[in-house]
Amino acid sequence: MVNLRDSDESIRLPATAQLWRIWFQQKGVWGIEQLRRAQFPLDASDPEAAEALLSEIAAETPDFAAAWNRRAVLYFTRGYYPKSRETASMRSNSHRFTSECGTA
Repeated sequence: MVNLRDSDESIRLPATAQLWRIWFQQKGVWGIEQLRRAQFPLDASDPEAAEALLSEIAAETPDFAAAWNRRAVLYFTRGYYPKSRETASMRSNSHRFTSECGTA
């Protein structure tokens, strides 16, 4: 984890990529496919559909931290800060895995 804070980008970027791989592979191939499925509407400029899919995934697998995180990020990037904070709190208050990845 020390490499995530290294000032040398050639060290920091591969370490960051590895952390993201671990994070997104929490639910294996199924989880990766679900997150990709939710990305398609975002790529097609349909954030409402992405939100619906991420909400469905989170409801079906409440311990899937990446789905909750992705939904919180979606809200944040759309300027829905209270919803973003609420989604992050729902994870934390339910004793689900949380991370500060990208903010450290």
